[in-house]
Amino acid sequence: MSNQHKGNGLPRPSETALGFGFVTPDDRAKWDQARHYQQQDKTPTAAAQFIKSAIAAASEVGREQNQARLRAAHQVAAQEERDQSKETRRTITHIETVDVQDRDLRHPLDEGFEF
Repeated sequence: MSNQHKGNGLPRPSETALGFGFVTPDDRAKWDQARHYQQQDKTPTAAAQFIKSAIAAASEVGREQNQARLRAAHQVAAQEERDQSKETRRTITHIETVDVQDRDLRHPLDEGFEF
C-alpha cells in the first residue's frame, strides 16, 4: 500500500474497483500498457525534430525581419530629424550659425476684452 492510503485506512482505488468486480484482465492489460508507455524514454522522431527546427528557424527569420524593420524606421526618423534641423538652421558665414525660429501664426487676442 502507498503511504497515502496507509495513513487514512482507505483502500486503493484499484482494490475498491476489484471488490465491486469492475476490473477485468483487459483493463489491467490496458493500464499496464499505458503505464509502460508513460515510463518509456520519449525520444522525438526525425519528423518531430525536423518540424521543431523548422519552426525555430522560421521564428528566428521573423524576429530578424522585425528587427530590420525597426532599425529602418529609426533610420528614417533620424533622417527626417536631420532634414528638419537643416530647414530651421542656416549658415550665414563659416563661423557664425544662426537658429531661425518658425513664426507663430496665431493672432493675439484683444487684451481690452474681458469675460
